[in-house]
Amino acid sequence: MKKTIFTRTLAVLSAVSVLASSAGCTAKSQTGEADASKATAAEIIGVSEGDSGFKVELEQTDDEREQLIAAHTTQDGRTFVNVAVEADPGTLSPFGSGVGKVQHVIRNALFETAMVYVLADAKLEPYLASGYEQVDDVTYDVFFKDYIYDTEGNHLTAEDVVFSWLCGRDDWNSGNMSFIEKAEAIDTYTVRITMKSARVGTFEKVLYEGWIFTKAAYAASPDTFITTPVGTSQYRLVKWETGSGITLEKTNDYWEKDHDKFSLIQEANVDVINYKIITEEAQRVIAMQTGEVDMIHKVDFTNLEAFNNDNYTVFSTLNNQIMQLMFNCSAYSPCGDVRVRQAICYAIDAAGILDVVCSGQGEVAWATATEGSMDAYETWKDRDFYGQDVEKARALLAEAGYGAGNPVKVKLMYETTDKNAPTAEILQAYLMDVGIEVEMFPCEGATYSTYKYGSTEFDMHMGSVGGLEPYCITAWWDYKGSGIDDKGNVIALDDAEMTRMIEECYDSVTHDEEHMTATFHYITDNAYVYPLYRYMLYTITSNIYSNMNLRCGGREIAPQYCRYIWNE
Repeated sequence: MKKTIFTRTLAVLSAVSVLASSAGCTAKSQTGEADASKATAAEIIGVSEGDSGFKVELEQTDDEREQLIAAHTTQDGRTFVNVAVEADPGTLSPFGSGVGKVQHVIRNALFETAMVYVLADAKLEPYLASGYEQVDDVTYDVFFKDYIYDTEGNHLTAEDVVFSWLCGRDDWNSGNMSFIEKAEAIDTYTVRITMKSARVGTFEKVLYEGWIFTKAAYAASPDTFITTPVGTSQYRLVKWETGSGITLEKTNDYWEKDHDKFSLIQEANVDVINYKIITEEAQRVIAMQTGEVDMIHKVDFTNLEAFNNDNYTVFSTLNNQIMQLMFNCSAYSPCGDVRVRQAICYAIDAAGILDVVCSGQGEVAWATATEGSMDAYETWKDRDFYGQDVEKARALLAEAGYGAGNPVKVKLMYETTDKNAPTAEILQAYLMDVGIEVEMFPCEGATYSTYKYGSTEFDMHMGSVGGLEPYCITAWWDYKGSGIDDKGNVIALDDAEMTRMIEECYDSVTHDEEHMTATFHYITDNAYVYPLYRYMLYTITSNIYSNMNLRCGGREIAPQYCRYIWNE
């Protein structure tokens, strides 16, 4: 069953490749053809919310197609798909803090938002809301459709929207909702929202990340939606076996009856979605090979060879997060000296780390947040950004008063993951080469999240930054603040000048290339952080998929609005 993969031109945040897995197939792009059996297949522009996805043309016989459809159809005639996820989400409440992306993946199939942010066009499009008007610098009127119902039949009005957003702000302490000063229903279907400031992107984030539900459904829930979520989407939760799996079913009674008004993320192309919880990647690979599941995501490149045959399609996505080293710039740490920070940067070969940890599958990072953001400028790439120079590193350490009899000693903190651990080991070797002794501090995610804000427990810490953010400045907000004594920021420093510059960048009046570039130079000149690399994410699917769609620059699966052979 030979497959030919066709790609479409999509202008979004991350670069994505499609790899045909059968010998002799090719992946086409605007730039020509490439051997699709290799991980370095032709690069095209990638997939996220609101985009049309990848067309996969499968050369199947009628019998093969009918057999596949029959194998994915229940006795009562409903189509189903089995998808592997790496953890139990813990909670499915719209604003609760669950387990990583799994919670978000499933929640996206249950709840909806006021608008959808289309990365391809860098604009908001209607969803539950039909539009909005700006009243003043911080006040907006948002207009909601008058025919929305949740899956329990409750009619949604402006009062429900206000309740949802303020519930997220006050009860769940959602970061995105914390920017709301006031929200009120000014008529049955209009919400007036006042933001705390005119900071760039905060109002938009409420619209495309503020989940909405009815007050009646929330009141009826015995556990505030933790295990009994009710949204307005095409799906409802029907089964949750903790640690084993979660099943969603299509309701066939969706509030939007006019399909012409659908955005991509309103599609429901399969009747039943079974999320199977398989914690170990090796077991997820086996489940894919045995046919237990139809999709696995974030597969390590070392496992791709197992799928180099005509039963699978491999999708590769350049992660829109970057791996970054951040310094404790306070007086508590040797890294409080800019010369030590610069020496560490000069000691590192980011390309070398990428080669060893990811077999070169990715890119060396050049920004200090999401590189595809609208306010991350290509001119930043032209800067000479601490290319490896061992002698310069040693000279800076000597200037700072360190040497053979007085070596720099630093503690490196990082969350224990498959990428972080080997990256930390290579960093340790690079720094040892210039006379810096590194104590390793691997820790769990909760510890890392607590300690990274102004802690005295580390001298450097390493983690991923960026993501589904239209603005680079959003990540920079974590660099400003009051340092160690007041929770602080991720660099443990109260730099008044940098805080002023970042706040100017956050102001809609001065959020421009001039201010952003000046701030970028200030951050990098002072070596507050050191961007390392972006790596590839791989998704494997079976031959039931005819069109693949991913969210968040490829970091999240979205089986509900992929297309399948039964949709063609």
